Amino acid sequence: MTQLVLAGDHTYFKGLMKLNEKQNFTLQIIPEEIKIKKIISGGAYRYDYNFIWTEENKIYLLSPITKILSKDKLKKYFIENVSENKIELDYKKFILDLHYNDEHVELEIKDIIGNAAGLFFWMKNNYLYYFSFSKETVTQIKSLHQLKIITKFGTGIMADSYLFKDEGGNCYLGSDKDAIEINKNEIDNGDPLFFGCCSDHLNTIITKKNKIYVKKSYHSFTYTESKFEKESRVIDLKCGFRHNVILLENQSVYAFGFNLLHQCGVFDSTEEVKVPTKLTIPLKLPILSICCTSRGTCIVCNDEIVFIGELLENEENNTKRVSTYLKDKNVDKLNYFNSVSCGPWHYVIYRKSENISKALEYFMLNMRKRVVQFSDVTFTW
Repeated sequence: MTQLVLAGDHTYFKGLMKLNEKQNFTLQIIPEEIKIKKIISGGAYRYDYNFIWTEENKIYLLSPITKILSKDKLKKYFIENVSENKIELDYKKFILDLHYNDEHVELEIKDIIGNAAGLFFWMKNNYLYYFSFSKETVTQIKSLHQLKIITKFGTGIMADSYLFKDEGGNCYLGSDKDAIEINKNEIDNGDPLFFGCCSDHLNTIITKKNKIYVKKSYHSFTYTESKFEKESRVIDLKCGFRHNVILLENQSVYAFGFNLLHQCGVFDSTEEVKVPTKLTIPLKLPILSICCTSRGTCIVCNDEIVFIGELLENEENNTKRVSTYLKDKNVDKLNYFNSVSCGPWHYVIYRKSENISKALEYFMLNMRKRVVQFSDVTFTW
């Protein structure tokens, strides 16, 4: 049995979940013995999804994506175990199918990344495969020069586009339709370190020299001056619907983009934050990770998890803008958790790998009503 603390709106999850009279969720199963390597979240308008990637390289569907995957589509690459009430994504099958069952194909995963349209499987040999939910197709990402080794990759939870760099140093902006080579002059011949994609054709590149380049709609990438450029090295970039959050090595956090719900940490205005601006919120360092929902930002620190933006805005009273959950006080067992995964309108709080039998927390936040309500729920697999 695994205890869960839930808060959220059922609108996006009612496909495989049931509501009780108090509008709390009853979720599908998760085995205690599973060691979680990563939870992958993503989605777009009217649907979210979550997958569990385990240390044993198993991939399980945690929450429904019935808006885009019909039962017929589920049959091809998903294995449903009715007795144990679990659905596994057989990633090895679609990779082997793509390579005509070549026994020498690399099947060990380096990373899995999700966006609005599907999942990307980045293998140990740096091959990259894209599993499209809507098309139910699997393709290998290659450059226009037919180079298969992908050295850098990035997308966003609500984006249907992605950015990548091949072994020849060429950079591309890809989508379901095609991949377009980026003119190196657009990024001053810089060497990209991080890629990020928001919804609605907003894309970001940060180079090794800490320079940031932004592409809006169908324009070219344009250099954007930033204060962090000479402050400290960038170590992470995450994207929401239309905002970007940047973590520096010195533990500073910057954000820019839409700020309607103060997701960029600028509280005296709801206007768009046009240049990366440092968050002034007090944080308990060190920062473990950052992530974004559609219009919210989450900062995971060693002793607290801080939520900014959409999580907290309330139609009746929008004065509360930041919420901090102290790991040793606010939620029972929260001190076990060290990772957060974001979908468009929810968070999944969990612990990577170690000691997962004691703790797995599926933490969903009501983004539409923007009201947080907690409930203790138990689910079994």
